[in-house]
Amino acid sequence: MVAHRRVRRLFAFAVAATIAGICALTFALAGAGANPGATGSADAAVRSAARTANAHAGSGIPKPSHAVAAARRRRARAEAGHLLARVLLPAGAEKVAGEPAGDRGTLSRPLFRSAATPTIVDQHTWWRVPGSVASVLDYLSAHVPRGGKLVRSGSQGPKRGGVVSGFVEIAWRPLGRLVGTRELLVQVTNLTGGGVGVRVDAQVQWIIPRPVDERIPHGVHEVDITRGSPGQAPSLELKVVAPVEIRALAAMVNGLGIVQPGAYSCPSYSPGEPVVTFTFLASDGGTVLASAAQLAGVSEPTTPCDPMTFSIRGHARTPLLGGAAVVTKAGRLLGVHLHTLRP
Repeated sequence: MVAHRRVRRLFAFAVAATIAGICALTFALAGAGANPGATGSADAAVRSAARTANAHAGSGIPKPSHAVAAARRRRARAEAGHLLARVLLPAGAEKVAGEPAGDRGTLSRPLFRSAATPTIVDQHTWWRVPGSVASVLDYLSAHVPRGGKLVRSGSQGPKRGGVVSGFVEIAWRPLGRLVGTRELLVQVTNLTGGGVGVRVDAQVQWIIPRPVDERIPHGVHEVDITRGSPGQAPSLELKVVAPVEIRALAAMVNGLGIVQPGAYSCPSYSPGEPVVTFTFLASDGGTVLASAAQLAGVSEPTTPCDPMTFSIRGHARTPLLGGAAVVTKAGRLLGVHLHTLRP
């Protein structure tokens, strides 16, 4: 392993992901990436990766070809059908062709669906179930389908009286790089004619693939790694020149997927949080072929709230998911500790 302390100071990337309070974010990812040619550019990159809700979701995220989008949409629809078949309802549940009469419009639409996520596929069914809303909700919570996890539930009713409506949300893990979020959203409400109406929505997000040209170019002969806070000298500076380690670091970054369109609720990040930056240099030791930057204190799974910013030859590319794992793996590869604790 060749990983030396640098004598000269590397690029001092200032990073901040300052998001006021906990706010609903819709990401405009155009221009989100590190520009290695200017001090403080990682700061701007992370800020541009965390836009306010005034931005349009998915702008800047590359559009897949029609064939790729169609194939992935079909895969998501098939998965939604599989999820609908897995829902477990109480004995006596009867599937109906349309919205149950007497639901007062409660079951006319999904309880949750983000208009900012165009890659979501939604399929649904309606049911009539005997019993009360409370008993149906209890049954759903106690009978989560295999592989699923109950992530949210809720109910409402008058202060004095029984529960009149409610929901449960069950989620599954993503399926590789094809299908992202997989959820069953089950809404329950009293029917005026007696019994309980149920709407089951299977919501599946298909994943936009990372473009093939958004990879670290060939010809990298050196990787400079820094960890530091904005406006301060890096606390760690490394130079990696061993070809096997360079290839491993490039493969880590090249193997990541891109952030997906959608609306997200993000925590606030301290402007002084350190960032780990990987700068991939050509043989002349000065030409920057690519750069990737990740907040040093975040852990997996990373989200569009804390992506790895990425640029090629100074031009921003789509931010990446999984950067925290790259920081951890790179540290193990080089025998250093790159990850830091959150303040």
